[in-house]
Amino acid sequence: MKTKHTFSAVKGESHAGARMLILDDDPIVSAVVKHHLRLEFPEVAIDTCAEAEARPGYDVYFLDNDFGGRQMAVGLLAEVRNVAPHALIVALSNTLDVDVMSRMMNGGCNAIYNKRDLSASSEARDVISTYLSIVSMQRSRAEGNSVSNVMSSMRQLIDSWNRRLSNVTLTADQGLAEPQLPGAK
Repeated sequence: MKTKHTFSAVKGESHAGARMLILDDDPIVSAVVKHHLRLEFPEVAIDTCAEAEARPGYDVYFLDNDFGGRQMAVGLLAEVRNVAPHALIVALSNTLDVDVMSRMMNGGCNAIYNKRDLSASSEARDVISTYLSIVSMQRSRAEGNSVSNVMSSMRQLIDSWNRRLSNVTLTADQGLAEPQLPGAK
């Protein structure tokens, strides 16, 4: 049974001004991912980079694992966290085993976007949409301590994601599985 999670409060909300960066050395995959993201988030600026290098200035980062045969996702995650500590980071790969996925999530990765089936990554899209809504809301607020508000919103987003993860099964050959209802087979 497939379930689709949607956040009606953010449906149709403008994410203008938000920026995404796809870090993947395969230009075809980058173009396909960019196309899928453009369909979901038409007002967001989306850049690609074929080098495994952390570049500041983006709200959402998509990190591939395999750069020229080298597994770099965990190290790249730490570099991105260093230059953009409040950014949303999404693993973008089909080569993540359970150990690497666990290290990514423990290192601050917020979601996994499976290259094998981009259209089935609804949970990752929901996390991205929610995060972009929070960023947009924070940017529209001129008063108050914005860093404090962003951190509070990030904690809420991560808590929400962690609650979802508690209902997700990871397997070595399937990656991120659909949430299972208690008692469902």
